[in-house]
Amino acid sequence: MSISALGNDYSFRTLTVMDGLSNNSVKAIYQDSLGFIWMGTKNGLNRFDGYESKTYYNHNEEFVGQSNDVINITPDKVGNMWIGTFNGVMLFNPYTGKFKDLSQAYQGELPRGVVINIWMENDSTVWVATKSGLYFLRGNTSSCVEAFRGKYINAMAASGEHTLLIDIVQQGLMEFNIKTNVITPFKDKEERPVSSKIMRDTKQRIWCAADLGNIFIADSDGYTLKRVDTSDLKIGFKQAQIHDLLEYNDSTLLLATDNGLYALDVSNSLKVHPVSGVFPTELAKVNRQMCLFKDRQESLWIGTFNEGAMLFNSKYTKFKSYLFHSEIRKEPLRVVGKLVEYKQQIWVGCNTGIFVIDLISGQWHRVNLDNQLEIDTNSEIYYVYRLSENQILFYLLNQGTFVLNLDTRKVSRYDIGSPASSQIRSIAKDVDGKLWIAQDELSLFDVVLRKSSVDLSTNYDGTTRFMFTQDILPVGKDMLVGTRTRGVWRFQRNLDDELKYFKGEPWGGKELENKNVSVLYEDSERNIWVGTYDSGLYMYDSKSNEVIHFFGQDKIAHNTIYDIIQDKQTGMIWVATLMGISRITKDQQVLNYTYKNGFPIHELSGHSFLEASNGNIFVGGRGGVVELLLSELYNTSGIALQPRISQVETLNSITGSNHLLFDNAEAFKEIELNYGNSSV
Repeated sequence: MSISALGNDYSFRTLTVMDGLSNNSVKAIYQDSLGFIWMGTKNGLNRFDGYESKTYYNHNEEFVGQSNDVINITPDKVGNMWIGTFNGVMLFNPYTGKFKDLSQAYQGELPRGVVINIWMENDSTVWVATKSGLYFLRGNTSSCVEAFRGKYINAMAASGEHTLLIDIVQQGLMEFNIKTNVITPFKDKEERPVSSKIMRDTKQRIWCAADLGNIFIADSDGYTLKRVDTSDLKIGFKQAQIHDLLEYNDSTLLLATDNGLYALDVSNSLKVHPVSGVFPTELAKVNRQMCLFKDRQESLWIGTFNEGAMLFNSKYTKFKSYLFHSEIRKEPLRVVGKLVEYKQQIWVGCNTGIFVIDLISGQWHRVNLDNQLEIDTNSEIYYVYRLSENQILFYLLNQGTFVLNLDTRKVSRYDIGSPASSQIRSIAKDVDGKLWIAQDELSLFDVVLRKSSVDLSTNYDGTTRFMFTQDILPVGKDMLVGTRTRGVWRFQRNLDDELKYFKGEPWGGKELENKNVSVLYEDSERNIWVGTYDSGLYMYDSKSNEVIHFFGQDKIAHNTIYDIIQDKQTGMIWVATLMGISRITKDQQVLNYTYKNGFPIHELSGHSFLEASNGNIFVGGRGGVVELLLSELYNTSGIALQPRISQVETLNSITGSNHLLFDNAEAFKEIELNYGNSSV
């Protein structure tokens, strides 16, 4: 029995062909009475049960190509779905999973052409507007309204109990009375583009929209249009076509556009504005949004032209994302090195510059260092380290190391003895205050004498260059060094030796021998956590000297580990990986968060965890920073999931005589199993 949870265990996620959709172009979304989400794509109708998708195709030989390009889904009173397609209309029974042949059910002329919209008139008549006319199906007859035959209808919606509002290319907006057949044109006082969407809201207001610069309220009494003020929008944004409208709540109308998601304040101001402060940026900024839908769990669904479907539920938000961008630098942005908090601000080093997140306002901005530094594609920021309370040290590729004063925002060169062409991968401070620097050679820098040294045994015998240092961790008075080819090495502090840390030796036993180590971390119980590239996560138990290995998708979000941190309040271990984050409890239970269940960034960065003063954890990655809302994450176990039974199948051989399969709601009404079907 396949039982899946729908709607309540996510905050934000996407669904694409990688998740089972038949196509990434999603033009219609609907939820049936059983709770299943139906998505109309460019190639097939998809049913989503919260876990997996199943695709249904119309195999009518005459229209098999275009009739599977679904544009509109409208239910009737018995739960059937009227499907508008690129060439006509179909009738689908979601309970049986079958399409009905309309040519057998209706006499006369069936709708043809690209379907614009479908409206149910008191469930007695189906009205279908296409780009070649207006049709109605009543009783067992289908007809075309002669007055609209051959007309290029671009938008249609019900404006009253017996009236339709129709916008026709080169003819304008008009009201059609379906009882009297009277057509009344609107008085357009100004030139405007033809509407792409018409909608009547719950307050009986009628909205007509073409693009962000042309949104109107229709007055059906005076047959006039009132323009919505969009003067605050940038001129280039006003041309973004509007594909769908959704009444999100009493005060907000959402607009799906070619330039992302926008909101129209309908409470009093009638102002259009972006929604990045209300909805996740990764949802709001996706271009070419085709359809909007709000399900019964109050999740917002968005169908896109080529990026699948997205859904968001603000009730279950577990993450807040800060996706950075720069008007100056257009290449992909990624966070590099450690995050730093100073005076309730998070300082974030990125390849394209340094950004600041204000913890109080939640706003971010790019620090203007352009008059002090030349940061381009050949000299990007590569690593960031906190040098003192109000100073961060950063390595600028091909230019060397610099210090930024967080109070004055002044930059000065800070020579640590490393060649400008070297790639600094990690910095740590020992008990004597010297900086250990992971580069081509493992070097030490005396911050008082401003002198660099390479007096380590592994440098003298050439081991350092061969093993390639990638992370450094102070453990008590000793230093652990993670390498690319030789696992973990320990440099013990020896007061009898003038160099104190000269001798290095392998550490961790055979489990860690020759591992490609990416990150090292010591928790509050002095256990050592070792993250690797491709080999998963290891925990070296300081009491038993045993090594515990977390490997595989059932144990960890991904086997490439980028950073590790412990939540001081709960003792939970958080692990940043290539494809998401993992939470590990004290009894070693693992819960993973990836892009599929709401984690908003695909790829994380090394050494970029930070536990902030507001009690949350921040982590950087490709595109920006994610804030882990820990109180929400720790309370998710209290959310009641809503199961949907999507399939019942016996475990007998598929070719066996006792094998049974039930995959639709109609079949679930009565299921009988004999003794030969004891396992399902």
